[in-house]
Amino acid sequence: MQPSISLCMIVKNEAPSLKRCLDSVKGLVDEIVVVDTGSTDNTIDIALQYTSNVFSFTWMNNFAAARNESIRHATSDWILVLDADEYIQSEDHDKLKSFLSQFDKSIPAGIVLTINNFMSNETDFSQIMESTGARLFVNHPCIHYVEPIHEQLISTDIPINWVSYSFHIFHTGYTKQTVTTKNKSERNMSILMQLQAEKKNDPYYNFVLGNEYANIHEHHNAHQCYIVSYEGTKTTDTWFNHLLDRLIATELQLELYNEASRHIEQGVKLYPQKADYHCLRGVLLEKLGFRKEAALHFSKCLDIFKQAGNTPYWVIQPSFGTTLPMQALADIYRRQGNFEQAVSYWIQALQQQPANYSLLKVCLEHWGHIATITNIIEDLGLIYPNSIPLNQVMLFKIALQTGNRDIAAYYRKNVSSFPIQWSEEDAILDRVLFPDSSSTLQTSGSKSSIPVSIAVLAAITLNDNQYLNPSYISDDAITWVLELQQLLSNRPIDLTKLPGQEGWYAELLLQLWKMQQYDVYYELLQKTANSPVLNALANLLYNSGHIEHALELLLLLLEEQALDSDALLTLAEWGLHHDNIDDAFDMLSIIIESQSNSGAVGLLLEHCNNSRYHDRINKMPIETFPNISTLYPNKLS
Repeated sequence: MQPSISLCMIVKNEAPSLKRCLDSVKGLVDEIVVVDTGSTDNTIDIALQYTSNVFSFTWMNNFAAARNESIRHATSDWILVLDADEYIQSEDHDKLKSFLSQFDKSIPAGIVLTINNFMSNETDFSQIMESTGARLFVNHPCIHYVEPIHEQLISTDIPINWVSYSFHIFHTGYTKQTVTTKNKSERNMSILMQLQAEKKNDPYYNFVLGNEYANIHEHHNAHQCYIVSYEGTKTTDTWFNHLLDRLIATELQLELYNEASRHIEQGVKLYPQKADYHCLRGVLLEKLGFRKEAALHFSKCLDIFKQAGNTPYWVIQPSFGTTLPMQALADIYRRQGNFEQAVSYWIQALQQQPANYSLLKVCLEHWGHIATITNIIEDLGLIYPNSIPLNQVMLFKIALQTGNRDIAAYYRKNVSSFPIQWSEEDAILDRVLFPDSSSTLQTSGSKSSIPVSIAVLAAITLNDNQYLNPSYISDDAITWVLELQQLLSNRPIDLTKLPGQEGWYAELLLQLWKMQQYDVYYELLQKTANSPVLNALANLLYNSGHIEHALELLLLLLEEQALDSDALLTLAEWGLHHDNIDDAFDMLSIIIESQSNSGAVGLLLEHCNNSRYHDRINKMPIETFPNISTLYPNKLS
């Protein structure tokens, strides 16, 4: 006889996701127990459609107490614990029950399951971080939860016998929408602050606290917590691998490259046959400009993936062996001007990650420079079959964003008649790209999500000011737009209104260039653009594949001695790959002397580390460059 399973949940205001969770366990669980901690929506009504075992519990800022209340009501042999923003795989329920039947229910035992955490949105299976969790355990009187937050299971007498089993839980609670809607960080931080006095030196507590600081982008505080946790954590502790991953990510974010290097090397030693730390080593080297060496490590990640077969090739994220190194290699080749190789790696990444639409956009922006429209459309059809209407809609939207009129026209002839509501951004780009069309896209009328540069594009090219909404466009930005409209009407303007608007203004100019609005583009460029705008615009053009015009702007800024460090690095790197080594060396020297961009170090040492330049390199202050002092010596020949 197969064992019975009780699903035990604690909920509060989970109406949007609870039904999906409860539907997913049909056929697996024999009993559902729901403990509500104060819902004000229809969560309880939804729960009652599935079970009569719905109980109210006063919230005490203690997740363990609420969990213990839920398992107290369970009557089955085993207990499965899920949150409302989770659901389980739809297959192999019988296999799981057969596996459970092998255990002696009189002895505390638990099953560690795989948790797939969606990090982008709930439909993008390509943006997943994998973790494990103790979610299935024998309904034994000794087993209970401890710790007010990120609660842990323990047994009072006999230790729990933990066994891993390949059964997947899908978790959507880390998506941006969920985190924002539920104010999770604020709630969690409140609980953690109450525990700080008694747990300030506890390794696990500091790991959890560091995660919460990272969630609200307080990276310095997160790093301090991770360091305290790291110093007290053993490599055998269950949270160690995630701690090391988050510690390195934070150090890369804060440009603490010496520290990141030490921790990456530890990871490589612990897991030499896994892709994670080879990929992170490549990321570190790439940030420092050692692109050739970084490429070797990214290629090693792909080799590990290819040779793994059906065995896990990662520690934390599967993408460390696939899409991350593929995108990194594509970017390295893009910087060299080798669009063919770049597009090849982007296509490989899209085959692994078809829902990564920002990656698809970058790929299309460069693809159009090296292939015919017919070939591009044929190859796109292999990843996104035309037989699926939503694929055509998505490709049309991306083509609009890139300004590729031919590709957009191909998909437009089919999708413009589809009975769907388009976004205002789609409609604006469509009107600009196809001004002579007799049809327009039907929209919902919502303007709240339009980027500033798109709203201004409508005002400048279509004389349509309805999108200049003060609720999401600043008064200063609107003032500058009105000045631009005066300029295009041959009236004098006040150029003092520009400072502070350079970021979105550069994006507007990029949009005008991509949408082939050259007359307006050049008039605004020549009459209004200052050095910050030109520097930002040059890098935007360069990164979106418009190399020739980007180089024109970069050379103009060079003549005016107005290049910022990012633009100077871009021009120097182009020179390194196009037989202009001497000028590139001089540019990199300027950056290193000012210590304004650490990426110059690797480029100089990889391309100019020979007898011709060696004496000059030795006189440079590389050894004092912030945060990389322990990394450079072994790079000098």
